[in-house]
Amino acid sequence: MRLTATILTTTLSILACSCTHMRKSASSDLDAVSRGPYLASGGPDRMTIVWRGWSKRRPAVRIGGAPNSLGRTIKGRSIAVRHAGGEGKTSLDSAPDGIVQYEATITGLDPQRKYFYGIYDGNTLIAGADATHWFRTSPVAGDTDRILFWVMGDSGTGDQVQANVHQAMRAWVKH
Repeated sequence: MRLTATILTTTLSILACSCTHMRKSASSDLDAVSRGPYLASGGPDRMTIVWRGWSKRRPAVRIGGAPNSLGRTIKGRSIAVRHAGGEGKTSLDSAPDGIVQYEATITGLDPQRKYFYGIYDGNTLIAGADATHWFRTSPVAGDTDRILFWVMGDSGTGDQVQANVHQAMRAWVKH
């Protein structure tokens, strides 16, 4: 069965590669990022990047065509903030107290284009801005170009066996 871009863009949330390399913030002994960053939802003109940390920060995402050329900055109201133990639409269920989740929805992107990204606390890089943190937007609905996609779930315990499977898939896909 051949799937068209119309089906894919309505049933898949991401056509991308996302890695979870983390860096420590220079201003803190705690990990600046406790989960992610990961890609949560995408389309031909948008992508949502999510990450968690142990304290409130000044979140920003920078994107661009190369890891050393992240010229567009997303910050402020474009980034939803959820708190563990909070109430209402900004609450974050099943996370330890003190965790803050950031959800940056980036719009106005070009279809089928590769973007690199970095996660920042103000002007301090905390994750990404390297060759492994990138995504590709999906094709527009109705496009008949062939695409390769890899769908992963949140399974496993993060042990060596799971890491070996991940590396084997990356080698096979050769993103």
